[in-house]
Amino acid sequence: MGARRTVAADLDIVWAYLIGPGLTSWLGAGELPAMRSRTEKRRLRFDWTPPGTTRSSILQLTVLPAKGGTTIAFHQERLTGREQRKEMLTHWHGVLERLEEALG
Repeated sequence: MGARRTVAADLDIVWAYLIGPGLTSWLGAGELPAMRSRTEKRRLRFDWTPPGTTRSSILQLTVLPAKGGTTIAFHQERLTGREQRKEMLTHWHGVLERLEEALG
């Protein structure tokens, strides 16, 4: 399951916001969990348990330079089925909307 949006902000500003003051706005926690992998100013990949569930999934956050700003993309694996994929897609679209408002 994946969701993405381009925001009108420089990649360095977006990355700093996502791993700093904006962390709780998309992750719901004040610190990053242990990483499966991390590529600075590009990608975070880690285990994450969606709210209201007990089963861990793999969440990947990617930022990419784009015309007019930066694309923020979430990709989530190991969801339980169609219903959870639908729920998480709605969740990530809401997160991207809030991030776009915060970042301009």
